[in-house]
Amino acid sequence: MNLLSPYLPHLAVIGAAGKMGRGIAWLLLKLILYSPKSHKITLLLIDIQDSAFNDLKIYLLNQLKKDFNKNITAYEKAFNLSNNIDGLEKKVIQQTKNILNFSTDYDKLNNKKIIFEAIPEIPQIKINVLSDISKIIPQEAIIYSNTSSIPIHFLENHTQLKGRIIGFHFYNPPPVQPLVELIISKNNTPQSLQVAEYFLKCLGKTKVTSNDIAGFIGNGHFIREGLFALNKVEASMHKKSHNKKHTSSSETFLRINQVYEQYLLRPMGIFQLIDYVGLDIFKSITDVMSDNIKGESFHSNLLDDLIKNTNPGGQTPDGNQKDGIFKYRKRDIIAVYDMTKKTYINLNQLPVLKKSNHQLTWKTFKTSNAPQAHLQNHFKSIKMSHHSNLISECLNKSNSIANTLLKNNVASHQGDIDTVLKMGFHHLYGPFEIDHI
Repeated sequence: MNLLSPYLPHLAVIGAAGKMGRGIAWLLLKLILYSPKSHKITLLLIDIQDSAFNDLKIYLLNQLKKDFNKNITAYEKAFNLSNNIDGLEKKVIQQTKNILNFSTDYDKLNNKKIIFEAIPEIPQIKINVLSDISKIIPQEAIIYSNTSSIPIHFLENHTQLKGRIIGFHFYNPPPVQPLVELIISKNNTPQSLQVAEYFLKCLGKTKVTSNDIAGFIGNGHFIREGLFALNKVEASMHKKSHNKKHTSSSETFLRINQVYEQYLLRPMGIFQLIDYVGLDIFKSITDVMSDNIKGESFHSNLLDDLIKNTNPGGQTPDGNQKDGIFKYRKRDIIAVYDMTKKTYINLNQLPVLKKSNHQLTWKTFKTSNAPQAHLQNHFKSIKMSHHSNLISECLNKSNSIANTLLKNNVASHQGDIDTVLKMGFHHLYGPFEIDHI
């Protein structure tokens, strides 16, 4: 922690009450609490409305109680108090209240040297906020931006922060996800990069460096894959099947989603993942990539129609899924939106992909002692499935996207793409590993 000691008293999070900001705030709070010499410092948490801090305080206190019960020994060591759990807990909670400082006032950033930015992924909003705080923060301050798609050089060019922004793309939720994409500007100093990497180490995160190209590695793959799936649905809406009836969009949404989840063995299907991120956020990222990457289309008419006619997705404060392409009961899909009928169709009215008797799930593979052998058997078995053409098309698209990321110099190595998809998206295999299965 010696390298961080000069910076710990000068930490802040902007957008702290948001989904990503609160997770980052908890990680920093825990880092401070675990360091015995840091208990007299404060962590400045900034958001635009005072009312947002009520939920943030509840979230941080709940996280603290969970962590305390799991890691009592760490707190005993940090607070030099053992054999008195009740007294220790009260002391930790009181110290937490002393550390946290909530504000809507950017002027309080005037002595902060490390500022984590977690405001919405909308270029103009980031530019406005970063421009405002550039007039307040010390000259030596570094901003760690949680940008998931907006290039660092773009933010530098539109603010007065050249060389003072580093991309720190946490995956959602930050306390749980082990991966951070580090995006470096050519203007960053060696010292600022050294501190950034040491921060990641102290936070217990795995680093993958992405080159400064819109979308980076994670969203560079996910957005293209999501658009591919959306285009498949749109194409099916204009195609007649053997019985000369149009395939309903609701049926195709469900079928493709289930292929990704059940046959490609993802934690959730591609459209469920888009709902999880939020249709509006997905659209914002496509716009960023469209503005920054030439010669490739990132537009989807179907996505525009979904945003216009249905719900935006995302999560409730308690972590349950909001309706989007699918309608949910907590996190379970119960209905699918139909573009023609402009309403949700209950799942029991749609054909559901039947699992074969020997087919396992993502969760089964994840906990298996021999995942590679099981994966080999899985992909051998689905070659005979009547969905095999769609499965192959989806796998080939993932591999093609990965090759595009290498060709465009977004990723420097194949292994970086595999790592991001396995650690950030929890895929069981990377696009370059499928040939070995």
